[in-house]
Amino acid sequence: MNKRTAILTLVAFSLLTAVQENACATDSAKPPAASAATSLNATPTAKTPSLSTTSSSGGTTPGAKPTELDSHIGPPDFKKWSKKNGANRKHWRNPYISIDANLIIRVRWANTNEKTVSIDQLQRFLLDLPVSAWPFGRVIELQGVGLADADKMEKRKESMEQMKEILSDLHLTILEMPTA
Repeated sequence: MNKRTAILTLVAFSLLTAVQENACATDSAKPPAASAATSLNATPTAKTPSLSTTSSSGGTTPGAKPTELDSHIGPPDFKKWSKKNGANRKHWRNPYISIDANLIIRVRWANTNEKTVSIDQLQRFLLDLPVSAWPFGRVIELQGVGLADADKMEKRKESMEQMKEILSDLHLTILEMPTA
């Protein structure tokens, strides 16, 4: 990681921690998940997550796979990460998504596991991750990697927007890292 990226990462986490502290102070009566921000663009969480899946008739479908993250995954906890690990990128344990110039999407978690997925598989893959894959709460890093020609860069930008929509639908705080 170069010095500029390290500084940007530290600034982003400082800002998000301040936003989180402010939200908790003003919304102390709300449950923790309701006061967390969902992106660096300050989009608030719209609803509290649950494990139920609703059918088209509006009823709960028994045995259906959940369409939201496990309710045991708490709101983003940047203090836990920055205090414990000095905000060092190599200690990031939550899921990290990268997309390269060839539109190959890789999801890494716990700094040791990695899987290549398609955009169509991304939501299901994140839903299937265990609660232990989210030690810092509902926060995920997203980054474009590698240089490419203008056409590929435009396609990657479109794919990143699709991924942001998926992540926002899961009520995740998105840390969009500078392109490496």
